[in-house]
Amino acid sequence: MLKISNIITKLLIYGLIISFISVMYFQKVLDENIPATGFGLSYLLFYLAGMFMISAGMLGLFFESKEYPIYSKILYLVALIWISWVYLRDGNGLSPHSFFNIKSPSPYFALSIMFTTSNQERLNKINKILYLGLIALTINMAINISNIGFTFDRVLALKKLLFLINGAIWVVPVVLFSNSSNFKRTTIAYICFAFVIYASILTATRSNLVICSSVFIALLFYRRVFKKLDYLYLVVMLIIPVFLIINIFLESEYRVVLDQGVKLLEARVDDDSRSSQITEFLDQLKFDDLVLGAGTNAKWYWTAVGKYYEFLDNQWLLTAWWAGLLPTLCYFLLLIIPFAKSLFSRNEAVFVNGLVVLLWVLTCSGLGVYVSIQCDLLFYVISLSAGVCTYNLVHKEKITFNST
Repeated sequence: MLKISNIITKLLIYGLIISFISVMYFQKVLDENIPATGFGLSYLLFYLAGMFMISAGMLGLFFESKEYPIYSKILYLVALIWISWVYLRDGNGLSPHSFFNIKSPSPYFALSIMFTTSNQERLNKINKILYLGLIALTINMAINISNIGFTFDRVLALKKLLFLINGAIWVVPVVLFSNSSNFKRTTIAYICFAFVIYASILTATRSNLVICSSVFIALLFYRRVFKKLDYLYLVVMLIIPVFLIINIFLESEYRVVLDQGVKLLEARVDDDSRSSQITEFLDQLKFDDLVLGAGTNAKWYWTAVGKYYEFLDNQWLLTAWWAGLLPTLCYFLLLIIPFAKSLFSRNEAVFVNGLVVLLWVLTCSGLGVYVSIQCDLLFYVISLSAGVCTYNLVHKEKITFNST
């Protein structure tokens, strides 16, 4: 009979593998305008991955959460129960389409995978899956970049790269740090990082470049301050692979594309596309909505699109609006408390996961537009990172990386 621990590990691995496949298929759907309604393959993969991750998380919550601080379980359960109540209050059913919607409890059920990170052997297997998955995303990214051709078209670039970038950019930090003792894997990870940077320039996505810059700075900071390694190592392991990839593009006709992407980014630096949206939303926000939640069917009128709209570019405000301030605060504290004690840790595993949590908190605050609090690859990676940081509060410096 399989042990519960082994079942959790298998569910997490299957869930992550299917999530990587789902990202690539959703990109294919977006690129080729394949109908993706109902139980099409894209959504079937999306639902299946979610069920695997939720199952693993629930088992972790019931059988392994004793390894985590009591406050984390209280905050988690309060958020889950409250959001489930709001969801059911509005008459929503358990059909996959409703349950895995953005305004649903599904991401908070999946958040329970944060209670599965106490097993070191399991973390090593997860890191290997993330490494192989990142390579797969990068290969797909490289193929799509080659299909874009030598003309710069941001709309076309988003159509071919959006889902791939959104998945890869959150996997990159963990893979870069978790394989630092393996020269071959580290070099491949930096090449993947270079493609993410180039794809972010092609799509002129400011938030992605901020994240890439933050990861780059964090690498320099950690390697030099905590690891005491000389700068030669940094040149060999960081700058050269990135430079080689960029140089290949510069020596080809892709130079024109790169130049146009950089120019568009420069033009968009001062382009504030969100303040007006937030201001208009706040003018319509009612205090009662923050107390009980406006509900899953709530909408607000957005002048820019000329109709009632149900979403928002700021995930904290969006959640506080439809679900209420209480669960939003619980989720925020679940992230911010362990992050505050993890970002300056000398433990490499804890440090990078703290960095991922910080970037996610900022992204939910409006740094990123093409992301939501929902069941997808990036949310699973972030939830696991939050779990590592939370576990570290009780078992300091116990978590390590093994890239063998």
